[in-house]
Amino acid sequence: MEKLYLGDDGRHSLVILFLGWGFTPESFAGLRKPGSSILLLAGYEGLAGPEIDAEIKEFISEKGLVFSEVVVIAWSFGVKAAAMFLETTDLPVTLSLAVNGTEYHIDNRRGIPSEIFNGTLDGLSEKTLAKFRLRCAGSRANLGKLDEGEFERNTDIDTLRKELEWFAALPAEPSPRRHSIWDKVVAGEEDRIFPLANQLEAWRGYDVFAIPGMNHLPDFRWLIDTFVVDKAKVVRKFTTASRTYTDNAVAQRETANNLYDRFVMVFNKSGMKERLAGAKLSVLELGYGDGTFTRTYLGEMLPVCKEVTLADINTPGDCGWIQELATDAGGDCVEFIQADAEAEEFQQMAMRHESRDIIFSSSMFQWLNSPRQMLKRCADALRPGGIIALSFYGPGTLKEIAETVGSGLKYPSSEWMGKIAGECDLDIESLESEENVILFDTPADALRHLRLTGVNALPAAPSPAKARHMLNNWPLTTDGKASLTFHPVYMVLSKRDRHISGKATS
Repeated sequence: MEKLYLGDDGRHSLVILFLGWGFTPESFAGLRKPGSSILLLAGYEGLAGPEIDAEIKEFISEKGLVFSEVVVIAWSFGVKAAAMFLETTDLPVTLSLAVNGTEYHIDNRRGIPSEIFNGTLDGLSEKTLAKFRLRCAGSRANLGKLDEGEFERNTDIDTLRKELEWFAALPAEPSPRRHSIWDKVVAGEEDRIFPLANQLEAWRGYDVFAIPGMNHLPDFRWLIDTFVVDKAKVVRKFTTASRTYTDNAVAQRETANNLYDRFVMVFNKSGMKERLAGAKLSVLELGYGDGTFTRTYLGEMLPVCKEVTLADINTPGDCGWIQELATDAGGDCVEFIQADAEAEEFQQMAMRHESRDIIFSSSMFQWLNSPRQMLKRCADALRPGGIIALSFYGPGTLKEIAETVGSGLKYPSSEWMGKIAGECDLDIESLESEENVILFDTPADALRHLRLTGVNALPAAPSPAKARHMLNNWPLTTDGKASLTFHPVYMVLSKRDRHISGKATS
């Protein structure tokens, strides 16, 4: 397996990029991601999942690297190889992103049509390989963005033919599995290798982002910037807005109140207090921020709590009122943790198996690399009969940004999160969404509001020209107001208690 490591002595996260057939890691040597290292892979012939996993771990170990988070991006036939790896590895993978490929890989309805694949294999030569690469890129200009000299230095037709034959021998059907291994899917609308219709058919039920104008060969820099959360940037934005967030976070405050109302209805009918017969609760809140949601529940919940753990990636703000409230309730049961909730260390520290009765999270899940993995971990950390109450912002949130610059954060859908909840043996007690629209006098006021709350839907800081374009093209209402749209999704979930429900089996 070919490997190219782009990084230093190890950082917070590692991006593993599984490349497709016919391309070399060296052709993408210019890739960078602030706060992350990148490992490019190619050449998977003869390797099963455990062997790929072992090679990657050995490579990391030999370099003395340590990462608390791993992101997997798989492109084209690399999706098939990455799937075998994801089924096997115990590395701390958060985000898994499939790009212009499917696990069916060679399939007339859900992968590369067999006629195209067989034609490529039967007629493989240096000339047809060059045509294939050009077809992937869509244009000579796109292909020219890579180091084409690497194509000439690394064009071993016999090796490439053997790898194609190996792919042809793999089962076309994905391995049967109970839990999803992919978080998001990107499909290029101009893909001439894996047709868009085939990709959409293969990924039914997943969060799929169809990208206009994207050819089979994607812009990996854009992909990484768009789909891999720059958590250092998130911290900077919210730190900068720490003094102005509380007064301006109107949408987030309304979302917090609505989430708590839905939680109370489920909690009251759950019989949790009676069932525990006086035993006190263990509560975890993920992403408590300035305490907007904490204020909704803490006063009422403290008397029945043994411990309340408040976790956030940022340093805590002025939350002395929380400690005062805990003292007034007769104890010091509140613990603060500053950590990345997706980091392996946090999972071991605050989300041990069946250690929590209630888990809260308001307006935070959309900032995660993998809401899927976090919901899975929450389910594992919850005791039977426990409750998860969370809100996140779904598709359509800040659509004004996407409409003016053509890109923005990729928000999880309620359908996808509901599917994951079912895979985790969680019962959906409540799943609702709504649309909140805040109106401002001018687009500049709308952008200023985003700065004051630390919210930023842009994958990168806009240039002056792009900022002017945004202001000039911002969608306005009929009376000339500039809108900001939020699409909060509310989920209240309970973990099945088979003994209580009478479903226990021998």
